[in-house]
Amino acid sequence: QGALVSFGDGRMSGTVGCNRLGADYTYAGGKLGFGPVMSTRMACQEPLTSQEYAFVSLLGASPATAFNNNGALVLTGKDGDVVILEQSI
Repeated sequence: QGALVSFGDGRMSGTVGCNRLGADYTYAGGKLGFGPVMSTRMACQEPLTSQEYAFVSLLGASPATAFNNNGALVLTGKDGDVVILEQSI
């Protein structure tokens, strides 16, 4: 299972498969900016713990944003880490 993320009214919420995450966000100049990411604190097993940490770190780094040919949102961190968020209905 991948990350499930929702954006709306300046607020992001989601999960990487274990804890629930949430943060305020802004979008300007092709970059998403996130306020402090709040999270539940359940103990998670690997690889979820590492994936969650990497995702939260990426959000905190004001990732560059783009849309790929399939319409998915591509977040790219300064260190080259990439997260692709596909739209789900």
